[in-house]
Amino acid sequence: MITVCIPQSAGESDSAAGPQVIAAQQAMAAVPDEMSAATAYGSDANVEHSAACGIDLISPVPGRRPKAEEKEPEPKADQAADPASPEAVSGGVHASPTSGPSKAERIAQRREREQS
Repeated sequence: MITVCIPQSAGESDSAAGPQVIAAQQAMAAVPDEMSAATAYGSDANVEHSAACGIDLISPVPGRRPKAEEKEPEPKADQAADPASPEAVSGGVHASPTSGPSKAERIAQRREREQS
């Protein structure tokens, strides 16, 4: 396990420290393939920055869980079959029939199976 400490005051949010953590890891030549982080680090900006550095950031998504009535409707069968349809896009990543689950999704699935 590789850890990094960034000195900062308690008044500063951890969410902005993601790029600093990666820069420190790069300086130590210890950049991981994947990094598990607390919710504070799970912003879109941190996920994108990590991906640009070749790191798969695994972190809970910040924010509140949607209520049942706020869920988006299930796509219709004919829309789901079209990979170009807006319904086939998940989390900003184009979900084509040839693409499998992301590394983070595979890890989550493996953990679910292990807990069962």
